[in-house]
Amino acid sequence: MRTGAVERRRQVSAPVEPTAKGEGDKIVPATGRTYAGHCRLPAGRTPPPPHLERTIMLTVELPYPPSINHYWRRVGPRTLISRQGRKFRQDVEDAVRRGKGLLGKVPMQGNLAVEVVLHPPDRRRRDLDNTLKALLDALQHAGVYDDDSQITQLLAQRGEPRPGGLAIVRIGPLAIPQGIQT
Repeated sequence: MRTGAVERRRQVSAPVEPTAKGEGDKIVPATGRTYAGHCRLPAGRTPPPPHLERTIMLTVELPYPPSINHYWRRVGPRTLISRQGRKFRQDVEDAVRRGKGLLGKVPMQGNLAVEVVLHPPDRRRRDLDNTLKALLDALQHAGVYDDDSQITQLLAQRGEPRPGGLAIVRIGPLAIPQGIQT
């Protein structure tokens, strides 16, 4: 997918094919559930965990976000978003606007889970958390969700460097598996 592309994806269970009883019993690692011999998953397919079934996830590829150290500027007594920060916010807004037809319901409501994979532009040392605030605020400004306080679960990961840098963001409703209490 190119930078700024937006994808709407529906995760559903893999179809189960009937087999002879007792044949093909296995444990699916994603769920830990045992599928009896009369059910077999197609080769190489495992169903998602039950709490992710039929969940709509939004995947957006964005430019690499500026560090929080470069996002804000002090001008006298005022603190403002820097030129670099304003450009990043506009790039995120444009990417979301281009993909709005695919988004469905925007802004997203309720508690959200966000996964971020950051591919830096080079191999220099960077703090992963210094880019998250700018990224999450820009997505809020673009109207993906009403308030970044809706983000209940956040997973950030550093990817391999790519020329120009890239941020891949997946956002969806937070679904807590049955049996887990909060």
